[in-house]
Amino acid sequence: MDLIPDIRKAAQKAGIEYEIYITKGKEDGIAYARSACQKHAHIRLYACGGDGTLNDLVNAVKGCDQAEVGMIPCGSGNDFIKIIGNPAGYSDMDKQISAPSRAVDTLWIGERMVSLNITNIGVDADAAHYMSRIKRIPFMSGKMSYHLGVLLAALKPLGKELSLRFDDGETVSGKFMLTAICNRKIYGGGYMAAPQAQPDDGLLDVCLVRKMSRLKMAQLIEIYKNGRHLVDERLKPYIVYRRCRWVELTSPKPFRLCNDGEIFEAESTRFEIKPGSLKFIVPDNP
Repeated sequence: MDLIPDIRKAAQKAGIEYEIYITKGKEDGIAYARSACQKHAHIRLYACGGDGTLNDLVNAVKGCDQAEVGMIPCGSGNDFIKIIGNPAGYSDMDKQISAPSRAVDTLWIGERMVSLNITNIGVDADAAHYMSRIKRIPFMSGKMSYHLGVLLAALKPLGKELSLRFDDGETVSGKFMLTAICNRKIYGGGYMAAPQAQPDDGLLDVCLVRKMSRLKMAQLIEIYKNGRHLVDERLKPYIVYRRCRWVELTSPKPFRLCNDGEIFEAESTRFEIKPGSLKFIVPDNP
């Protein structure tokens, strides 16, 4: 709400037609964005929130070529804007209005979802699942629910049996503690799962962490968080890292997937990169 006066001031200064819409829920926001796209030959839509809100907007404008998408960060993560443009520029309303857009890739998760981000399978997705349940408990803070979610996930059996088939025909199978399908480097407020990922290179980065003991995981988690798992000898035996245009996953049992808080289950799915398929507004583009 505190953003509204600044948005109004910048829009009036620029002399543009604008509308501020306060969503009543996830589906309401998606429906509004889709309706707005149908009414205009050209439109800019800004998500005011975090990565989850941005992801909702990206899905809402799927197939809407006349839409440009922006983000005014006021969420807990805001990871996507850390890798594209100058993060400080996203809080400047004048720059947001005058900034050009840039073509970025989108990650398609079967026919279900479009994403700018990272989809997780394994202990991270399980932690997000438990966290979403714990948050419903009265007086439970977001930070406390996150830590309890991680603890519950770590106490469960580790490792998901997965088989992955890449676009070059290679197949990788095994028990993986973590699987990250990436269109960007960072997720979870700072974990650098995909150090080589770029949002506009036309490639997916796939990082797999083979099953290890809980003690070993505790010893090596900081290496993974800092993005050094591709070069640190202690983690090399556990890491599979591939770059591709698409990858198909199958499993003998249903597995959880998490994409910016959206949690769902599957026994198989396909991930594919769509190069340059979204126009993203970038203030202070280097």
